Amino acid sequence: MEALEDGDTEEGGLELTVAETSEVDGAFAVRQDGIDYALRGWVCVVGDPTRLRVRFFAEEEDGRRTLGRAIARLPHEAAVEDRCESGAAHRFELTLTGAEALALQGVTITAVAQTQTLVGHRTVLGARTVDYAPTAYLSELIAAQVVTVEDDLTTIPASVTALMDAEDRRGRIHVYGVLACADHDTRLQTTGIGVMGPRAALRCGSEDDRFTHTLRVELRGWRPLGMEHMGHSAGRQAIAVMGGAELSLHGRAAPGWTRLAAAPAVDDAVRLVDRVPWNEEDEVFVASSQFRFDLHSRGRITRVEDGGATLAVDWATQSAHRGDVTRYGDQTFDARAEVGLLTRNIQIVGTEIVRNGLDQRGGHVMIAGRSRAYVEGVELRHLGQLGLLGRYPFHWHHAGDASGQYLRDSAIVDSFQRCVTIHATHNVEVTDNVCFETYGHAFFLELGTETGNTLSGNLAAAVRKPALGRELLFSDNQSDSPGIFLGPAAFWISNPDNVVRDNVAAGFEGSGFWYALAHEVTGPDGVTVYPSQTALGELSGNVAHSGPIGLTIDGGPNGDAVPGGAGDREVTMTFYRPPTPPVFEGNTFYQLSRVAIYARGTRMIFRGNVTGDNRLSYRLGQNQEVEDALVVGQSAHLIGQAAGGLRGYALYDGPSQVDGMRFVAFDSPYATALEAIGAANRPIHRLSGLSFEGTVTQRLGTDGTERARQAAFLDEDGGASGLPGATVFAEDHPFHHAPGGCFSLEWGGVACPHRYGSLHLSADQPAVVRAAANGATVGGDAPEQAVTYVTLPVGSEDVYQLRPNPETWPASSEIAFRFVQPGQASPVIRLDLPADTVQLVGAARVDGFNQLRAATETAFFVRDGRVFFRIVADREDDRGDRHTPSGEAYAGAVTVEYAR
Repeated sequence: MEALEDGDTEEGGLELTVAETSEVDGAFAVRQDGIDYALRGWVCVVGDPTRLRVRFFAEEEDGRRTLGRAIARLPHEAAVEDRCESGAAHRFELTLTGAEALALQGVTITAVAQTQTLVGHRTVLGARTVDYAPTAYLSELIAAQVVTVEDDLTTIPASVTALMDAEDRRGRIHVYGVLACADHDTRLQTTGIGVMGPRAALRCGSEDDRFTHTLRVELRGWRPLGMEHMGHSAGRQAIAVMGGAELSLHGRAAPGWTRLAAAPAVDDAVRLVDRVPWNEEDEVFVASSQFRFDLHSRGRITRVEDGGATLAVDWATQSAHRGDVTRYGDQTFDARAEVGLLTRNIQIVGTEIVRNGLDQRGGHVMIAGRSRAYVEGVELRHLGQLGLLGRYPFHWHHAGDASGQYLRDSAIVDSFQRCVTIHATHNVEVTDNVCFETYGHAFFLELGTETGNTLSGNLAAAVRKPALGRELLFSDNQSDSPGIFLGPAAFWISNPDNVVRDNVAAGFEGSGFWYALAHEVTGPDGVTVYPSQTALGELSGNVAHSGPIGLTIDGGPNGDAVPGGAGDREVTMTFYRPPTPPVFEGNTFYQLSRVAIYARGTRMIFRGNVTGDNRLSYRLGQNQEVEDALVVGQSAHLIGQAAGGLRGYALYDGPSQVDGMRFVAFDSPYATALEAIGAANRPIHRLSGLSFEGTVTQRLGTDGTERARQAAFLDEDGGASGLPGATVFAEDHPFHHAPGGCFSLEWGGVACPHRYGSLHLSADQPAVVRAAANGATVGGDAPEQAVTYVTLPVGSEDVYQLRPNPETWPASSEIAFRFVQPGQASPVIRLDLPADTVQLVGAARVDGFNQLRAATETAFFVRDGRVFFRIVADREDDRGDRHTPSGEAYAGAVTVEYAR
């Protein structure tokens, strides 16, 4: 101990308590010596050299207990003797074992001095509270009985910091204090680690001082960890952080992925875009560059060259890959395959149990309740437990506002279920991670209440369907609409109020990015949110390739979105209707076998996106806008061929609006720039700024259905037809020439100088529509020929005949004229049913053609046993199309009552 100056107190800032009338002077303090704990001080009697005894008492709840005594006869410094002025002064000390000190944690100890000559005279030297916080190797703490081992359970008490031994094997570990890395390589085999309490932590390195040795934690066995918090069980093979505890792991800093600088030849070294600090024996992969999701290459680095710009790899599996970047003016199509690092110096490894069988189980990491996670540079391998709820490689579980927490620059490898799950948790950061080989949705916002989270710079590859019957959600491996939304998703986003930026989905059996927005969800706090009506946080700069679907904004859970909940086996079409138009910007989608971008909802804006080498690049339902798009048909570096050819933009449900779309590389006989496909709505799309560069084999085609025959778009600036304001039909059919003034286009289709609306037959029954002017008809009795939507010219003088099947026409049905401006009207329509069997409701009766064409409201007249009517748009459309870019969201309707 240091000598005391006059007026000082013992080390630790402890006050001296001595009776004024006493002839005894002294001081007392407590001090930790490694695992042991010392009660130390000095004492003297002024003018009397007699020796002194010091007694120690513990002030416990059930009274005072004597701890022991010490004789004040240890050597002391001259400064202490000067303090006593004259007479003897001595040091004293009583040492407690770590186990004794731990038992006294928080207890007040009083030291009392007594002389031999002053019988019965005692002086209180001070009262001190035990604050015991030893730091030592786990084996040393066990030997000192500070850490207890009972059966297979090792318990690290609160206030104790246990350093991991270089090599250790044990069963379950419960941490109420701290379990930390030491400055050496470490291997710990354990059944599981539970970290519990606000002062508890599992630590390795820090954000400012990264851990550079190796730590390998191997989770073994299948015995329950035996820890739970607020009803949440830790389960088996777990690292479970609960009750406000902390997980703080900071591995060596290194970029987790980059891209190929060029397409590699077989057995050649791999050239990279960036110089990377990766090492020999590190495991790497190159993501699939083909339509199949699983055609990746995987191996170990054998040599690093050019300062990390070139790698020689011993491949275990190998496929062909793309490394091409093509520039089209100021726009770039980047199809360079991603190269990911799978090795990190901090490793958490689960036991691999029958990887390709039904018992696919490993370990899991769970951050539960108000606990905290600060994790970077960590390898999570063989984690996730297939088919078990809440058992994922990395899982924030009901963490609430977790601002400041993160998972960064880590690798989730060979997972049995998901990669990262964010459940009832907000404001976490998941950045620059690699997820490779997993089952089910990979990056997963579970409930739909999660907001404010940032997913940025992550790479997900080889995302597989789980076996049927082992999925958590129906959408993990199935779909009622596989052409437009399909699981599993590399990124499952259940609430749009999150930032999804600069991520890559590179090889997936379902969808790259799936905005699965339920109509309403109630969180664990009892608050109900409405994801399908929530504003978008951000979706920008992302890439999806090598799978069926790139981005889908549709198909939300119908009911409870929690796995195992009431609605988790249903996924239904949803209609995204945020308060302001969301902008999806700067994304790239290529080599997708079904569709690159599919969305349904009120007005959304897709700006500056690049699509290429896709079965279909755009399929937009309802009122979407596309701006400054680059659409590549079949590039020179495409590997493989999509079944059915390659398509650019679909004329689908609408009305969609395009303002700037460049079609390039459409010289292949398998590529079509614009394609009309069968759909459930037939408004007129509005396209401008179209440019077709180079040779275009087919500008406009159809899928051959009667519905597709009715597809049309308004060529606002004439970029497609050469006639600004013309309406262009996908198929050059005689029916479209009926109004007159129309002309055939040399590349297919027909252009007409008229505006059009859509006649809707709510009966959903086969019908034939005939244009009286030239006798051309559309529709028929066969189901594939059924016409329930017919595109007709606005205000035309022509007459069209509607011939329903009298045997199947319903007793009451509505006929509407939609997607027009207020006051605009349909042409005159003759209903070919006997007039005495029909009554029109909602239409005024007039006397003939002149009065009908002059009417400003929906009207009809009867002639020659037939009903003629004309529909005038007099109301806003009730189909949710109020936000159409064209403003043509009005309709009129008439109800037909029919008696056979």
